[in-house]
Amino acid sequence: MDSKRLTIGILAWNRNEPLYELVSSLLSSKHSNLYSVIVCDDCSIIPADKILEDFLVDDKFDIKVIRNKSNIGYAKNYRKIFFEAETDYLMIMSHDDLVITENIPFFLEKIELSNAAFYSPIFLRKGKKYRGKSANKDIKPKDFFLASSHAPGLIYDVKVCSSFFSLIQDVFHNEHPLRFYPQVSLVASLILNGVQCKWLSRPSAKENKPAPTGLKTSENETYSSLCPRWQQWNAFELLLSNISSKLTTQNHNLTQEMKASIGLLSFRFFIHGIRKDLPDSAKYFVRGAGVFIIKYYIKSFMKYFFLHKHLFKKTSLKFKNKP
Repeated sequence: MDSKRLTIGILAWNRNEPLYELVSSLLSSKHSNLYSVIVCDDCSIIPADKILEDFLVDDKFDIKVIRNKSNIGYAKNYRKIFFEAETDYLMIMSHDDLVITENIPFFLEKIELSNAAFYSPIFLRKGKKYRGKSANKDIKPKDFFLASSHAPGLIYDVKVCSSFFSLIQDVFHNEHPLRFYPQVSLVASLILNGVQCKWLSRPSAKENKPAPTGLKTSENETYSSLCPRWQQWNAFELLLSNISSKLTTQNHNLTQEMKASIGLLSFRFFIHGIRKDLPDSAKYFVRGAGVFIIKYYIKSFMKYFFLHKHLFKKTSLKFKNKP
């Protein structure tokens, strides 16, 4: 392949050792001729260009480091790397995971045969599949969050995806509840607008050295605390409604399907948030929620059974008495 079509963009902030390991593995790979590497350093204490100096001074390595003058946050750094990429496609990585470079030729081959704007390959955590499907299928609306919530190794059509940033511009504000999920907001806007998004059946990345994210919504709360989870659910509801309202052709069922998927996931997030924030009381909440759900379904079933039986009986009598 004469001209490179893929950039591997790394969002870096204060993790020097894994960043060096990631870049070293990318530039030493036998497939390094297929991609460029860009590091967006969000004002790390030790600048990334110092950590990666060995690679930057050698012309044989296709790498560029851009350092933000101030810490702009994950969402803005995520958006920025799209405008720094000079290739058709972009794979975004966090600084503490590794790219499975032997699968790059496979991805480029599949991209050549597809018109999709977004690709969600498998992600490996502890050697097991954490995200992805074992088939090259379209991503269904109900799976949009699962396909995009875990960011490393996702692949984007740069031109198409960046054109949708105006639809989700609020997400890039520093206090927005979804600022930790710009990729999910982007994929939501793509799917609602009928843009093709695909699963890819091989892994693009794997977890390397996991560490606390350090992402905080306030001095005392992380983005996974109970209150932020509630705010995120509300924000997704509003985001999906706003995008849907701007469509030329409304698709109410599609929007509701995506809202339902967020609702089901949010319940799980709430449970995690309660266990995290109120560990002594969490078991009582989980027990109470379980009892409520069981009662709700029993009540719903009995109501359905009664109505079905009553209506069936009336209908039977009507036909039976018909001359």
